[in-house]
Amino acid sequence: MINTARDITLARAAYERFGFLQLADVLHPLCADIILAKLQHEQTRWYANYTNSNGNPQRRRYQASEGSSRKKMTPFHPKLQEVAKNGYAFFYDNIVCDQMSGYGPEEGEVLDEFTRVINGPESHNFFENLLTLKTGKITHISVQYTRFFAGHFIKSHTDQARDRQRFAAYTISLTKNWAPDSGGILHFVGDAGDIERSVIPTFNTLTLFSVPREHFVSPVAHYVDTPRYSITGWVYI
Repeated sequence: MINTARDITLARAAYERFGFLQLADVLHPLCADIILAKLQHEQTRWYANYTNSNGNPQRRRYQASEGSSRKKMTPFHPKLQEVAKNGYAFFYDNIVCDQMSGYGPEEGEVLDEFTRVINGPESHNFFENLLTLKTGKITHISVQYTRFFAGHFIKSHTDQARDRQRFAAYTISLTKNWAPDSGGILHFVGDAGDIERSVIPTFNTLTLFSVPREHFVSPVAHYVDTPRYSITGWVYI
């Protein structure tokens, strides 16, 4: 699935210098299309992932009768807006295939197989080379499939966790023909509080960056009628 044979020399040098890299065509093209098709399938069961009225993360699985719609989640939105005014908040759909986080396989061969492959020795070696790890080894790469509709967002955060050693974060965009003015842009915040770098979703492109690093996903514009798909997660050592 992962195109481990491609030349990573420039990407590796970029990460070593900036703690940030992008790599196009990171998955074999057919694999990227197959995963996207699975995410787009009307029978794929998604979770609404959001901050509740107490400021705590909450997930709610869409019922079969709801299909792939997110319209049933609109009653949560006014409360979420109040939470977002006062602190960290997020709202998007996801599927987590990560036993390390307490979520087992649940979506069939395609998504679970990618989770298995990215945690195989060949993929771990590929990421270790990208990250220029001089000491230590990757112990785990978490996997979360995400879907952003109009109004979805993630406020600014650093990805730092107290309970585990997150060395880096990654995204693999599975979004085709995304316009810069559609929102849903991954922004990195500099030390002065300005936007240091922005990443527009580009199909089958890996973005990898060191943790902790402040970043956020801007709200998807309300006129956008197609979802933004990606694979995201953390690299643990």
